[in-house]
Amino acid sequence: MKTILSACALLISISLLTSCSTFNTYKVAVLPPSWLNLIQIDKDIYVEKGMGEALQKKLIVQAEESKKYVIEVWGEIKSNPTIYACATKKCADSLGLKAPAHCVDSYLILRPKAFTKFYISHETSHSEVIKRSGSILKWKKIPEWFDEGLAVVVAPNPSHNAKAWEKIIKEQVPHPSKKELMSIHSVRAWNKATKKYNENLDYNSIVVTYATAGHYVGEWYSKAGKSGLLQLFDKIKNGYSFEKAYKEAIETI
Repeated sequence: MKTILSACALLISISLLTSCSTFNTYKVAVLPPSWLNLIQIDKDIYVEKGMGEALQKKLIVQAEESKKYVIEVWGEIKSNPTIYACATKKCADSLGLKAPAHCVDSYLILRPKAFTKFYISHETSHSEVIKRSGSILKWKKIPEWFDEGLAVVVAPNPSHNAKAWEKIIKEQVPHPSKKELMSIHSVRAWNKATKKYNENLDYNSIVVTYATAGHYVGEWYSKAGKSGLLQLFDKIKNGYSFEKAYKEAIETI
C-alpha cells in the first residue's frame, strides 16, 4: 500500500509541475509495462507488442551506443533510465507522446524516429539532470535553456550540433541572443521560442533554439568540465539556486 501511495503521489506531483504534458505521459512512472502493452526485450528496454525484429535490434544497438556520449560529459550514468518504445501511433498516443522522444524522470519514451544514439543520449541527459538535482522540485528550478543545452552538448545531433550553430552564424539565421536564451526558464517558454525561431525552417535540418543553447552551454562546459558540472548539481542538491551554482562552477576552477 505504501508503494502504491508513493507512486500516486509521484504521478500527481509531476503532472502538476509540467503543464504541457498529459496524464498519459506520466502514467509510465506508475503503471507496470504489461498494462501499457509493452514487453521486455533487453535489460531496461520495453517495446510495444508486435514491434518488428529489425526495429528491436536497432533500438538495442543504438541504446548501447548512446551510453558513451552520456559518460563522456557526465562521467557516469546514475539515472539508468528505462526505455519504453513504440512502433505505432496508437502506442505513442496512449503514452501521450507527441514528439519523437520524451523523458519522464527515469523513463525514456521513444518513437521509431528516436531509435538513434543521439536521441537516446539526449533524453538520458535529461534523466541525469533530474536524478542529480535530488528532487523534482529542485529539478524544476533548473532553467530549460540549460537542461536542453546540456543535452545538446551530450548528444551532437546534426540538426543542432556545432556545425548547425556555424550554419546559423554564417547564414545569419535569426536566433535568440544569449540574454534572451537565458531568460527561457519554463518548458512552455522553450516550446514557444522553438516554434518562433523555426517557423520557416525544416526541423529535420536545423533546430535553432537547441543549437543556440548547445553553443552557450558548450562554452560553459568547456570551462567547467565534468568537475564543474558535478559541482553545480551537488550545490543544487544542497539548496543552492541554479544561478549561484552555475556561476560558482567556473569561479572555483
